[in-house]
Amino acid sequence: MKSKRQTFVTLLLLGAVVVLIGLWISRRNSVAIPSKGEWWAIQDATILSMDPKLPESFKGTVLCRGNTIVEVGARLKLKEDVRVVSGLGKVLTPGIALAGTRLGVVEISLEGSTKNDAMPSKEPLRPAFRVFDGFNYNSSLIPIARVEGITSVMVQPFGGLISGQSAMVDLFGHSEQMLVRSPLAVHAAIPSGRSAFAWLKLRQAMKEAKLFSMYSSQYQRRKLRKLHLSELDLEALSQVVKRKIPMVIEVNRAADIRTALRFADEYNIKIVLSGVAEGWQVGTALAQAKVPVLVGPPHNLPSRFDRLGSRYDNAALLHQAKVQIAFSARGGAHNIRAMRHEAGIAVAWGLPTHEAIKALTSNVYSFFGLDKRYGSLQRGKLANMVLWSGDPLELSTRALHVWIRGKEVPMVSRQTLLRDRYKNLKTLFRLPNQR
Repeated sequence: MKSKRQTFVTLLLLGAVVVLIGLWISRRNSVAIPSKGEWWAIQDATILSMDPKLPESFKGTVLCRGNTIVEVGARLKLKEDVRVVSGLGKVLTPGIALAGTRLGVVEISLEGSTKNDAMPSKEPLRPAFRVFDGFNYNSSLIPIARVEGITSVMVQPFGGLISGQSAMVDLFGHSEQMLVRSPLAVHAAIPSGRSAFAWLKLRQAMKEAKLFSMYSSQYQRRKLRKLHLSELDLEALSQVVKRKIPMVIEVNRAADIRTALRFADEYNIKIVLSGVAEGWQVGTALAQAKVPVLVGPPHNLPSRFDRLGSRYDNAALLHQAKVQIAFSARGGAHNIRAMRHEAGIAVAWGLPTHEAIKALTSNVYSFFGLDKRYGSLQRGKLANMVLWSGDPLELSTRALHVWIRGKEVPMVSRQTLLRDRYKNLKTLFRLPNQR
């Protein structure tokens, strides 16, 4: 009798422990919904949510409160106090998020005083350089990108072998309000030609960073051998060594892509590859290593020798090999709005439409660990959304409404203001004797 009672008590305690663990896990994974803020919704839209638990496309409603998505579904019942935006006949997607831009750090490409994307130095190793320090939230190029459905961008440094540290920003607000994360990643670029020497310099830098991260106290007491990199450079690279942030390496030649995989394995670091013009040749190796890639606009006419294997279906072949892909503007600032059309070209060459939209919206966030709050239309995610007039990958489609962190942004840019100013030429240039 006593043993039965002990068994019952034991089972009861085990059950209580299981329940408590379940409650702890659910609370840990739950996302806080704002207790204050306006209720609003986009109703009857064709929703491309990028949520793997939902159909790829369905007609439904997205309910939000303040800056956060509260519910997504096909048959949501809305209360009377909810402000409704009609999405009938329109397409709703997460906002476009692009990697590899110079947005906010380059205003006029041919005017050096408007460029903050690189250090004015011949020093090839610049890991401490933080590009966000030069970010201009008043750039006239930001509204031009924003009214075309681009809600977030990676602002990337350029120049040298190691260019510096990038940042992710939302395209609405003032300066620090726009910042999502900085540093986001450390960036390196393997040049066309002399790539073996470039890998040597990268290995030297990583070895010093590893030594610094292991013996930082000895370094501060000057009991460590002299290192070539500065303390700030070593601190930046030590974040990569500790796997806190990834290193984005721009490579195009298939041989250099394989070297990059060996390099990451050698130093046990997280990497994201950019460019990858010949990536289709090593898709299996990339998939096995679980290394994501940022593909640029498709080309089939190589501009350099490390891109001889360029082809239009590069993105499609990488996807077939089960490589995670996202689209990169490859340093663009002025015409990055064209990237959704480039994604449409990738679809024409075999990339599934759903995967192309994922590569424009959600994948960049997942590459850099920001997908808990960004990238899809799901409960608890920030309301970065675009309501389109039709298929987002079609040339004729326009962004009708854009929301960033739940705020509907004005669909006004320098270009729209110039259009409105000069659209009625007869009135503008009427001669004095004309009535």
